[in-house]
Amino acid sequence: MKFHQFNVSDIDAQKRLLLIALWTPEDEPDNSPEVLELPHIKEYFENWGQEGDMGLFAVGANGEAIGIVQLRYKSCLTESYSEYPELAIAVAPAYHGQGIASALMRELLERIDVTVKGIRLGVHPKNTVAMALYKKFGFKVYDTGKNGFPQLVMKVNT
Repeated sequence: MKFHQFNVSDIDAQKRLLLIALWTPEDEPDNSPEVLELPHIKEYFENWGQEGDMGLFAVGANGEAIGIVQLRYKSCLTESYSEYPELAIAVAPAYHGQGIASALMRELLERIDVTVKGIRLGVHPKNTVAMALYKKFGFKVYDTGKNGFPQLVMKVNT
């Protein structure tokens, strides 16, 4: 698997994959691209390249970005662990079940800056596949956000 560290010029692929990261269950409508314009969603990509931003694409055989993992310091739904960067991860649906998300996580953890003490994220409570991935990598639920989504944390470099 090839990985590409992305930058501001990769914004279109970043946004395309972040829209996938905004997972919805089958009994709810998919998010439209307009959701990317909401202020709390724009925080994931707007002005990319700030200190602490780290993002990797998994690159398919045709050179297309087929998966994303990124860390960014941004607002937090809870006070706990708000000093940690937030993780976003997604794989294009055609590539699900091939271990790409696990490969992205392993690569991220190999490259993570030593100053990062932990990673946090929120996940849809019905996203059992994502929850299993996070558990596999040592994430623990520490709270439930106002939106009802479990908030998870994993300590690193401690």
